Amino acid sequence: MGSDWWVINLNTAAERILRAEDGLQIRSARVAASIHAEHQLHRALHAALPDDGSKIRSGRSFICQRPSGKRPYVVHVLPPHPAATVETSTEARALVLIIDPDQEPEPAAALRRLYALTAAEAEIAVRIARGAGLKEISDELSVSVATVRKHLQHVYDKTDTHRQTELVRLLLTLRP
Repeated sequence: MGSDWWVINLNTAAERILRAEDGLQIRSARVAASIHAEHQLHRALHAALPDDGSKIRSGRSFICQRPSGKRPYVVHVLPPHPAATVETSTEARALVLIIDPDQEPEPAAALRRLYALTAAEAEIAVRIARGAGLKEISDELSVSVATVRKHLQHVYDKTDTHRQTELVRLLLTLRP
């Protein structure tokens, strides 16, 4: 890796992932990947942080296999938004976003906050997004299918969606 590719800041999820050393880790204050993904990480960082004097930056994504056998991480390496960079700064920065598909996101809280859903509405929306059917949800929550339908209609109204596919698409945009 280039000498200027130091880790500046980590959120708690990234700290947890990197400390687990399951395909990604911190080595000498730099993000490092397993042998199979190291080349892709380098290419993505070169694209986001060109060292040839070029101001053209691009983002790249790749998967990183995990020695544990769990589903691979999805890694996005993104250059900063042009409005976020200071032209006089000599330090180029990139965002490395690591998605752990085995870590269930908790979009229910975001749904409640962003769309003023009740706890029941948010729970039903999340279950729909995970592929559960109305009967399955009613059985799991010990309510009638009619109650599930009523809550789902409220979810559609509050999120300005009209079908399950639209709702799922919306929920996917809320994922970290």
